[in-house]
Amino acid sequence: MAEIQIQYQELKDHIKALRNLADRLEDRSFVTTQLLNESAGNTCRQLNETYQILCEAEKRLKDFILLTADWLELAEKLFEETEKDTIRDTDRILHF
Repeated sequence: MAEIQIQYQELKDHIKALRNLADRLEDRSFVTTQLLNESAGNTCRQLNETYQILCEAEKRLKDFILLTADWLELAEKLFEETEKDTIRDTDRILHF
């Protein structure tokens, strides 16, 4: 049972880390956009194109991270239900 608790805590830690990473990506993207807008007159076309590609990659990465976190949260809920079922089954066996 201790191993299950350790795995459960690791799952919760991974969910939290993914959510934090997604937030940091969003914050960084906003700051980068502001900086580019302030220096728009000094940028070349290639830099602008590269920036747009990076923005799209960041957006897709953030979406993937959030999707992964959602799936991990679903797994967490299923894990909780399985654990409850296991405890109920154990109680039934012990009371039988």
